[in-house]
Amino acid sequence: MKIAVLTALFGSRGGLRSLTEEESSYKSFDLDFFAFVDRAHESTEGWKQITGPQYSFDKVYGNRRNHKIYKMLPHLFVPGEHEAYIWIDSCQSLKMNPRKICKEYLRDNDLALFDHPYRNCAYQEAVVCAQSQIEQTDYIQNTINFLQSEEYPENNGLYEMSCFVRKNNSATQELGFKWFELTCRFSSRDQTTFPYVLHELKDKINISILPGYIHHPDGNEFFLKVEEPELIKKY
Repeated sequence: MKIAVLTALFGSRGGLRSLTEEESSYKSFDLDFFAFVDRAHESTEGWKQITGPQYSFDKVYGNRRNHKIYKMLPHLFVPGEHEAYIWIDSCQSLKMNPRKICKEYLRDNDLALFDHPYRNCAYQEAVVCAQSQIEQTDYIQNTINFLQSEEYPENNGLYEMSCFVRKNNSATQELGFKWFELTCRFSSRDQTTFPYVLHELKDKINISILPGYIHHPDGNEFFLKVEEPELIKKY
């Protein structure tokens, strides 16, 4: 199985981190590491950097929006034929061989992802985003209005989307297109719309839940948070 590990960094004051020693050792397993960036990070080692345009008109959270297209639609931008993608936010690193992750959790599934450690509802997540002022209020309200208009149920699952694993197939590509459309139309906090898209495609996509959590003291056995890059603007 050909696997690509992906990340993105837009609007950073500092640089893209280099691969860790452990991550670099995985390259011997025929893995690719791609980073989508808004500028070249010349001192960074290990990543194949791809410079992408800043397409968002959002003056507050544009940097966040700019990297979503690569997170959701990697098959349009990643060179070569890959059977699986592992997405990690720029503040995350791998601590398990990606081949082992894919072999165990994608064997009979299209997606492998983490449950959210604190909430189980997209509506609750939207409210928390608004209260925490990490998204513009009107975008959040429009997201809620849309979910309600679609009669999307409450307490129908919520996932941490900082790291996830997916096959590259027609079902996950369809999910990516629909997820990206909603992110463009509504909130850039993509955890608020992902459960809806997954619900709509439940007959096409099989998921497995990765044990542990990303943003929780107990952590997980797959990924490790590293120092977050300093951002020029709000992210």
